[in-house]
Parts: sequence; C-alpha cells; structure tokens
Amino acid sequence: MDIPAQIVHMGCSDIVAEYDNRLWRIQVKTSQLKANGKSSLSYQFAVCKGSKKVPLSFSDCDIVALVAYEVERVVFIPVGCLRNAVTKRLKISTYDDENLCQTSWQRCMDYYS
Repeated sequence: MDIPAQIVHMGCSDIVAEYDNRLWRIQVKTSQLKANGKSSLSYQFAVCKGSKKVPLSFSDCDIVALVAYEVERVVFIPVGCLRNAVTKRLKISTYDDENLCQTSWQRCMDYYS
C-alpha cells in the first residue's frame, strides 16, 4: 500500500506505520479456516492479549490487522470497534474483495478523523 512501516516488538504492537503525519500501532492476528458449527467454516481470531484473555484497547494499539492465512488478505479494524471482545469471527466472504486491504485501511483512517 506504499505506507512506510516497520516490524517492532513494542508491547502489543507488531507493526508501526507512518501515515498522514501520524504513527499507527498495529497488532497483527492470523487465523486459518475453522469449523463454525457442523458445516460452516469461518476465520476466528483471538483479539486479546495474555493468557488471561484481556481485550485489546487503545493503550495497546490503534488498529488490529486480521490476516486470513489461506487467501493472504488483510482486514484492518480500529481497536475501538472490537468493543472489548476477546474473539472476532469473520465469514470467508469477508476476504473476497481484492481491495479489502485498502478499503479497510481507509475505514480506519475515517474512524480516527
């Protein structure tokens, strides 16, 4: 996406990106397809920290990047939109959009503006 970024080991942040004259702290979460009930498959992400499953918050990161391993696509979500959840489940179809990375990043920027 032509956004300067660095992998970091800084608390709960995995990546720091510079965009629009600001540093954005990004936590990366990855999932493979998992059974959801008897016949449905989806991606389920642990959007928490530590063994006690504490929800991520603004003190941890600004954005959570949810990576679908099989299709190698990312959806960015503002951490505030997780609303103290410890898991986030996304349908396979969420990752169908070829422009998902860019459009979800822009939604994050709109959220914070």
